[in-house]
Amino acid sequence: MNKFQIGDNVILKHNRSRGVVTKIVGINKVKIIDEDNFEYTIYLSEIIPINIENDNRSSYGEKIIIKDILNSKPQMIVNQKNTSKTISKIIDLHIEKIYPDYKIAKDVDILQIQVDYFVNCLNNRINSNLPYVDIIHGIGEGKLREKIHEILDSYELKYYEQTDGGSTKVML
Repeated sequence: MNKFQIGDNVILKHNRSRGVVTKIVGINKVKIIDEDNFEYTIYLSEIIPINIENDNRSSYGEKIIIKDILNSKPQMIVNQKNTSKTISKIIDLHIEKIYPDYKIAKDVDILQIQVDYFVNCLNNRINSNLPYVDIIHGIGEGKLREKIHEILDSYELKYYEQTDGGSTKVML
């Protein structure tokens, strides 16, 4: 049973951004809009409800541990200021790295999840003092790479594809 309702405030586990539930999509998914006005359809396991009465740092802690399905080593995401020392210069868009339930998602949903994640990460990197960022999109059929390059063009950022064909370097 879905424990969320339309209008509920939530935190996205993968990047600790906040959002609001806008639609219930079946028994295990909801549609949310985040604080940057990006809309996601996301599994319930990827969000945490925000209790308005206890909405402070001590309620959720300084760290959220995300389990990496492939190597099962926990990865810590620390809530700190966006500086070049704390933000990675790499955005890895491999679905298994950003979405634990990828095995049950449809291809079209996977592409949208990767694109939404990329846009959110790119905005965070642009607001930091990083000189560049490397985007790992993989080789595959090229659909994700094409979409990433379209977005970079719309942001009017300079970029070039690395010689490996599976990544793109972006000048910020």
